[in-house]
Amino acid sequence: MPIDLHDQDWLAALVDGELERYDVEAARARLPGEVRLAGPGELAPAARILVARSLRPRRGPGPFSAPEAFAEAVRAHAGLVLDLALLAGAEPGPGRRRAEIAAFLAAALGHDAIA
Repeated sequence: MPIDLHDQDWLAALVDGELERYDVEAARARLPGEVRLAGPGELAPAARILVARSLRPRRGPGPFSAPEAFAEAVRAHAGLVLDLALLAGAEPGPGRRRAEIAAFLAAALGHDAIA
């Protein structure tokens, strides 16, 4: 879904779209085996695997414009936060997930105090 980056609510629309599309069972199925099988004390190593995989360059269908590429990167970060929450066994809830995504993005931009 195209996002209008000139709209002041573009990030909220993008996050809401990701929250609506996120399917817990599909996400669990696409997790790498070593992550899916991680025990309760193995959260940090499993999270490192997910983060490392998220940093790999992606090849999407066709060339993206700069705004589309930026929106896809933000979508990928939101998906990572949702996968990490799933891995941690956090209680689902859109309000909590929005807050986690906002904290992650703030930290990624160097705004640790806000995060």
